[in-house]
Amino acid sequence: MKPLYDNSGGSALLFEARAGALRTLAYHRRFYTSADVARAICRICGTEEEITEHIVLRCADLCPGHLGGTTYSLALGFRGDAEKSTVVARVVYVTKQRLVQCRRRTRRQCRRADNVDV
Repeated sequence: MKPLYDNSGGSALLFEARAGALRTLAYHRRFYTSADVARAICRICGTEEEITEHIVLRCADLCPGHLGGTTYSLALGFRGDAEKSTVVARVVYVTKQRLVQCRRRTRRQCRRADNVDV
């Protein structure tokens, strides 16, 4: 089986997601009390709560999308006996792409907010 971690940015984000430490707004709610963090609405699509499962599977504004029937655990690379390693590798590759795209887009928003003159 192809290793899940290949020393890329996507691998680092996959590790965070698998460990429950992906820096989503729902995660930040544990530490910060601002109104934006308290609402925790997805900064990408604005439709659902920004939790790891939403980013990995359901955020419609992140591409590529997973194939129908992909479970959250499979998307994170946890596989049962029935899943073939090639299927897991493809699904995890898509997950890494979605996580990297999410991180880039949310960082860009934060930089824009920091540069606004008040």
